[in-house]
This record gives sequence, C-alpha cells and structure tokens, in this order.
Amino acid sequence: MLLTTTKYILMHFKNNKYKEIEKDLLKALKDYGDDRVGDTIELMNVSFTLNNNGAFNNRRSNYKYAKEFFKWIKSGDTDLTDKLKKMNPHAQKFVDTTNLPENFSSSYGWKIKKQLPDIIDELKRNPNTRRAYLSILLENDKVILGKQTTHEFPCTIGIQFLLRNCETELCIIVNMRSNNVWNVLPYDVYNFTQLQDYIATKLGVRSGEYMHTVNSLHIYKRDLKDINRYLEQEHNESLKEYNKNK
Repeated sequence: MLLTTTKYILMHFKNNKYKEIEKDLLKALKDYGDDRVGDTIELMNVSFTLNNNGAFNNRRSNYKYAKEFFKWIKSGDTDLTDKLKKMNPHAQKFVDTTNLPENFSSSYGWKIKKQLPDIIDELKRNPNTRRAYLSILLENDKVILGKQTTHEFPCTIGIQFLLRNCETELCIIVNMRSNNVWNVLPYDVYNFTQLQDYIATKLGVRSGEYMHTVNSLHIYKRDLKDINRYLEQEHNESLKEYNKNK
C-alpha cells in the first residue's frame, strides 16, 4: 500500500513480507540530488510497516553476516570480531577512531546494552508506557562532525517500544535520519526485528508490528545497474510463481 501527499513527499508502505516492501521502495525512489558521499536518488519522509512474522529476508542479502552482526551488537562490544572482519573487510573503517577522542565509539551495541535493562523494566512496570525509548544517536556522536574520519555517524536516531493489543504484542518504531535501501536497509530490518523478538521473549509476549521511518531514504546512482537487474529478476520470479499457481 502507498499513501502520498501532494506537494511534500510522504510515503507509507505496508506488507507482510520485507522483500515486497524493499521492491516497492526501490521502485518509488526518484532523482533528488547529491549528498556529501556522491550522487544519490532520494525520497524524504518515508515509512513502512512490516508484520514481524519472520518474513524479513530478500533473495540477495547475506543473512549469515547479518546474524553474526546482531550477535556483535548484542554483546555490547565496540571492537569488531575477527569473524566479522573476515566476512566484511570494509566494516573496520566504520569503527576506526583516527582523529577522534580516545575510546570514542558511536557503535550501537554498547548503547543498546546499557539502556536495555531500563527499557525492559519500564515495559514490565507500566505496560501502557510511551517512555520506553532507546536512543542511538547521542550528543557525544557529534564529535564526528567536521573531522577527517571514516567512523560511522549513526544512521539510527532511536527506537520506541510499545506494548499493544491488550499487552500481548510488542510493537516497535525505528526512527532513522538516513537509510541506504540497497546496501544497508536489509541489515537494519534484520537487526531491529531480532532485537524486537529478544525483548518480546523477555516480556513473555509475541512480536507485533515493526514500523520504520526514514528522513532520507536513498540509493546511489552507481548501484542503479545492479538494482535494475535485481528488480527484473524479481519480476521474472513473480511471473513464474503466478503462472505456476494459475
């Protein structure tokens, strides 16, 4: 489903399967301009809702890497594991602290581990709470701005956890300042739905809706060839499935 306003972009997608949402997002992106990294195609103010039923995979992403990455986040460590470095040699640059204060880290893991006990306690004490908010982008992270560094400035602003449907489901809303649909979004959705499942289990409830809002949703023009090829393959696969089920 797609809802739009007239002058300003406001889009919302809803589906039971992540791969369908991802295809809709890729198709909907339009040429908006350049950002500091390079040529992009951007949509502003985009959101989607996914029923967290385990159908968060697409056909192209490396979910072995995603699983290992979530283990690292859950550990709270700031140094990448040797296994992650081997699986993705480029990942190290995002935690490199060159030109930054000693012991600085913008990594998600330690922030989540530090705040999680209070989030779970708040949800247990007050199931109707709207205060169970986990902050990822912190004031200290702004030290990165203006520095010559490859250290990642967090793309995630924060995550809100809500017990709804008569306190039987844990719903979450993820707030993103920026999201690359092609290279990053699949892993964000995997990690945050895993976090949702983890907290739901701690609370003794099931995972409900997963909601994801993005200020700047984008792809890079250099990836367009691969994206077009992927969408064509997905279209052909859908046709095969349709014809098989006729």
